[in-house]
Parts: sequence; structure tokens; C-alpha cells
Amino acid sequence: MSSEAHRTREGRRATPASRLTWLTRVTLAYQSLCWLFQVSTSFSASALALP
Repeated sequence: MSSEAHRTREGRRATPASRLTWLTRVTLAYQSLCWLFQVSTSFSASALALP
């Protein structure tokens, strides 16, 4: 039990793991921003197409 917590603490302190999680968060945020941009542009285009 204690070894598991120690391993988790060590993994959290590791640079590659934190860098990977940071990269994943940035990628997810970028993808969500692109998705929101596409949705907003398509919505505005459809709203403009309406008479």
C-alpha cells in the first residue's frame, strides 16, 4: 500500500510523465477550441443562410 503511494508520488514528480500530461492537456484544449470554433462558424453560417 505504502509502496504504491510512493510509486505514484515518484511518477508524479517525474519530468517525462508531467510533460506528457501537460502536452495531453494542451492538445485537448486545442482540439476543444478548434471544435468550438467550427461549431460557432457553422452556426453563424447557417444563421446567415436563413432568410
